[in-house]
Amino acid sequence: MTRPSSLIGSAIVCIAILDACAGSHALPATSTQQYDSRSAVYDDSPTPQLATVVVHLSQVGPPVTRLVAGTTVPAWYNLTLSGISKAIVAANVAITRFPGGAQVDIYDWRSGKDGPKGTPCAGNANPVSNIDTFMRDVALPSQTQVALGVNYGSNPQCNGPNTPTNAAAFVSHVIKNYGAGIVSFWELGNEQYAPGSIDCRQPKCESSRDPDEFASHEPAFYDAMHAAGAQNVCIPVDAANPKSRWNPVVFAKAKYDCANIVYYPQRVTTSDSFLLYQAIPQLKAQIAAVKAELAAAGRANTPILLSAISSALGPYGKQSQSIVGALYADMAIGEALDGGVAGMIWHIGVGSCDARSRGGDFARTVYGWQNYGGAMIFSDGPANNCPVTAPRGTLLATANAFIAAGAFVNAGGNMVGVTVRGNPDIRAYASSKAIMLVNLSRTTGSDVTVSINGMSGGVEGTSGGGGGAIVDYDKGLYDESKTGVWAAPRLSTLLPWKRRLHLRLRRWSVTVAPLV
Repeated sequence: MTRPSSLIGSAIVCIAILDACAGSHALPATSTQQYDSRSAVYDDSPTPQLATVVVHLSQVGPPVTRLVAGTTVPAWYNLTLSGISKAIVAANVAITRFPGGAQVDIYDWRSGKDGPKGTPCAGNANPVSNIDTFMRDVALPSQTQVALGVNYGSNPQCNGPNTPTNAAAFVSHVIKNYGAGIVSFWELGNEQYAPGSIDCRQPKCESSRDPDEFASHEPAFYDAMHAAGAQNVCIPVDAANPKSRWNPVVFAKAKYDCANIVYYPQRVTTSDSFLLYQAIPQLKAQIAAVKAELAAAGRANTPILLSAISSALGPYGKQSQSIVGALYADMAIGEALDGGVAGMIWHIGVGSCDARSRGGDFARTVYGWQNYGGAMIFSDGPANNCPVTAPRGTLLATANAFIAAGAFVNAGGNMVGVTVRGNPDIRAYASSKAIMLVNLSRTTGSDVTVSINGMSGGVEGTSGGGGGAIVDYDKGLYDESKTGVWAAPRLSTLLPWKRRLHLRLRRWSVTVAPLV
């Protein structure tokens, strides 16, 4: 069950604002509890902790791009089912990826099938979900940009590698039928540096993981794809292993327009504390390391695509569907924007539900109400292999977090500097247009004073913001999923303000407010 909404394609309603709340829009309330925005006690939590946030408009960073809110729509899912494009629009998803990750190097774009049974290229591609199904039933109706994986590893018979000619034919087919402008990234090969990758140039199609060999074959693909009209051809990059030879070699020898990284900070065992407090700094460090390696290779400013991100590798436990996973997703969006990442794509949008019997983490130390997990952000509906009760297309916790972050990315502008003092649980991401605040405390809310350094008159001046809409998503809304209700974020009206903006953050929450 979900509650309908009307902001950014989905239902949203009211956050308390100190000194400034004029009441909510005429939308259905998502919480039965009403409270005074000036009260020091709210949401049944202790007295909130104070925090001061200063936005530095003079510290101009990368431009804000909507392409950091993306998701994979895999070829093994039935893409003809109704509701997929509607859910994508509702969650503010701006880019969709096809055919998936590991599937890239076993998938034949012409037939829409993986390699033959009994071969290393055998897979579970759905024959109805080919490139044209994806474009016509998902990408075009949802008006997203797309990231398309191009097979590097195998031919349709799985007895040799794919060829540059076939890769170029794929490019030509897409451009001829759908135009070049819809494709933001062409991903050549999937994680060829990692165990389990497919490369049929080798015995048993097991990738050599040799950067010199990859760099010797890859330029022919690059040239053929560019000749067919492809732009932004991305090569796989190992961001997780600083001791690997892969990056220095391929950055120096391969041909590429962008670097394609992935991020899975946990495996099966999960920790809420790690995901909230350590995983994001680790992501930041990996992005910075790849940028440094590109610069060392004389390729500074090469775009970075974060083509697959999730909270863990799986099988997934309850954290993947909880408020903790949702807050992680929004911080990842903020970090990607701060790091100048050109696009970020959530691991799976549909079709990855894991029943408890799969062995995911359902320990009492991990917060969450679901008895299933999965990287999906939309419900697949009730299924035999997973006890989901929400109808297909329902926006789950991470999709609701995408709505909140959508208010930030849709505002546009450039990322700017921001500092936080007084509360170690507050994370802040700021642009020249908006601010996104995350409260990592499960037990205590926070009263936050936001000042803007660089507006006319400075911090103590008379200038301020012109009001607008505030969006928030929090633990209380997520907790309604215990009874099968996937409540959407709230929306409230922010009156024009001067000198300082005062915001009240709930426990385990994300809040987005306009600055101008």
